[in-house]
Amino acid sequence: MLQTIINRLKEPSTYAGLAGLAAAIGRGAEDWQTFSMALAGIAGVIAMLLRGKSSES
Repeated sequence: MLQTIINRLKEPSTYAGLAGLAAAIGRGAEDWQTFSMALAGIAGVIAMLLRGKSSES
């Protein structure tokens, strides 16, 4: 289970999804808006920096 989570954290799509989720949370609650937008920004940067899996066999 822990290894599955670690493997997911190595995928750019995980951080892209986290950024979208953080943005959605920030839209509804003013208290969370600053935090969620910062989290979305950080997750977006991580998603850009991580390499995707190569389709080469």
